[in-house]
Amino acid sequence: MLILALVICLLIVLVLSKLWIVLVKGEILKKSYITRIRESQLNNGDIVESFVLRNPSQENVKLDDLLDRNIALLVIDTGCDVCDTDLIEFAEESLTYGHAYSFIPVISSRGSSPNKINIGEHNFREILFADKKFLKDYKINLFPTFILINTEGRFISYVSYTRELKGFFDPNIVATKQSI
Repeated sequence: MLILALVICLLIVLVLSKLWIVLVKGEILKKSYITRIRESQLNNGDIVESFVLRNPSQENVKLDDLLDRNIALLVIDTGCDVCDTDLIEFAEESLTYGHAYSFIPVISSRGSSPNKINIGEHNFREILFADKKFLKDYKINLFPTFILINTEGRFISYVSYTRELKGFFDPNIVATKQSI
């Protein structure tokens, strides 16, 4: 009977030690995952990399030239079907808030067909063309991607949908903290 009790205690210790190892590994994996996520995107308050991108007139435009106002970048790809809708909504928002914020579409054509982009009526400060360095520095993995940058050249936020821009731009919503 004593031997049976010792065997059961030994099995319990083995099971608990295995459980402990699994929990420790889980914490390690969790920390690794969080680190990887933080490295794969910009974080609030990060100083963004300066860029020099070309506009449709083939002139170089530097980030520093645009920092007199907060900036809303919409990074799209010419082959992205959903980007067209976001670009149209972005253009509409630029008509409402373009007097106070710089709305700038950044167009990429990496690995896609050079489809025509229909922008429509807008109040864009610039239209820029992305290069590989820009896509890497700004950690662009998906299209469309909205990036907000303040006048100090610091990352404010990623925005998932155009309608979320109001939460950053509209003084009535910001002042009263209304939900979007």
